[in-house]
Parts: sequence; C-alpha cells; structure tokens
Amino acid sequence: LRERGVKLLALNDNALKPRAILEALGAEGITRLLLEAGPALSTAFLDDRLVDRLYWYRAPVLLGNAGQPAITALHSQLANVTASTTLRIGDDRCDIIELPTCLPA
Repeated sequence: LRERGVKLLALNDNALKPRAILEALGAEGITRLLLEAGPALSTAFLDDRLVDRLYWYRAPVLLGNAGQPAITALHSQLANVTASTTLRIGDDRCDIIELPTCLPA
C-alpha cells in the first residue's frame, strides 16, 4: 500500500477508541470520515455520539441464523430514529438518518 502512496497510521491500543482515531486523522489534516465498519466499531462511534449521518442499506434478503447484527448495544435506540430520506436502488433500500444529539451521552 505504501508503494501506491497510501499512508498507514498505527493506533495500537486505540483501535476501538473513536476519539483517538479522529484525533490521529485530524493531525493528518483529515476532517471528514466515511466509516464503513462492522458492529463493534460502528457501535463505538455511535456510542461516543460521533456520527452525524447514517446511511443504512438494506436488501430484501435474510442472512439466516448466522447473521451478525450491524450495530450491537445501541440497536434499540436506533430503532426509534426515523429516516430523513429513503432511496430505492432496485429491490434494495437506503435510509439516510440524520443523528443529532438523540443518542445517549
């Protein structure tokens, strides 16, 4: 990756500490972040109230019993938030959810 011009940042113990991640990126001059993550990192950013917009893509296909929840502990609180915009992409759907200070501190 480095040979292709990618700069890698090692955060060691701060892998799931969103504020440390954002501070390291800010020190590099990065002020916006698109986060495409699994349940643990997504939940960590949401729990720290660092997400202002959520794009929730859904397909009309079930994963089965082995499927992982997209967001862990905060799922019940996000269930009460409504999408400001819904886009249809074929049979799929994308809900765009604006997140003010609706999540717990």
